[in-house]
Amino acid sequence: RRIPATLKRPAIENLIWVGGFGGLGLTRRELLWQTGLWIGPETDNERSGGRENHTQTELTLENPYAEIPFPDLDPTDRMIAEYRMLRFSAELHPLVLLQDALPAGTVSSDRLTHLRQGSMVHVVGLVTTRQRPGTAKGYVFVLMEDAHGPMNVIVKPDVYERNSSAVRMEPFLAVRGRLQKDGATLNIVAHQVETLRVPGMPIHVRRPSHSYDTTNKSQSELTDISENLNDFSELQTSLPDTMDYWTDPGRSAPSPSHYLTALRQSPPGIKSFV
Repeated sequence: RRIPATLKRPAIENLIWVGGFGGLGLTRRELLWQTGLWIGPETDNERSGGRENHTQTELTLENPYAEIPFPDLDPTDRMIAEYRMLRFSAELHPLVLLQDALPAGTVSSDRLTHLRQGSMVHVVGLVTTRQRPGTAKGYVFVLMEDAHGPMNVIVKPDVYERNSSAVRMEPFLAVRGRLQKDGATLNIVAHQVETLRVPGMPIHVRRPSHSYDTTNKSQSELTDISENLNDFSELQTSLPDTMDYWTDPGRSAPSPSHYLTALRQSPPGIKSFV
């Protein structure tokens, strides 16, 4: 009731989804319910499109629907909601909720300093930057992060040719490679780069970038892009386009594959120069 009258219903609901009213002591589902009672149905343009900005005395009438309790969103649903709205989360790193589903032998970034030079490691992370400088003779540099910090990955030209689709397009990567230590600088020289997979995920699912620059692309690269677009069209049918399904308290908790798939549909803004 205190927010500006010019703030429309979709903006209020978006703020609720990302925890903007968490200090009021109600769950996000309860807040959404209260918003519906307060502003009215979406079909009422006068109420959902804005409100009069003047004080109004409330009548002390009981509303049997005002205090209906709703369970809160679980951590995976909160993460998905925040990534769909903001493309980041202020609470947790997305990989925290996948700890138990990560491939066996995965090494976290905070353990790399304790390993020997030349150790073979398997790391997973969220891609933040990709670079392929023209002066680097075909080498690609990928900056990833897990819940503990950043990781530098060096992809040699031959490895890039074998794994180019994953290197160019995937927001979540699994990398096997050799640890290279130079003072405080740590790099992982990749031997294999692939899509991060968790139990239950289809084998041939790849998430493409939101847009493609086809300028100066080879025929093999154009074919790769076409295949990824076809794969993503099939992938989209597995999740709803809206958040309506989060209002069902009887829905079972998302599986790791469902959670990761949803995040891949709303990845963070990756800086890509490949």
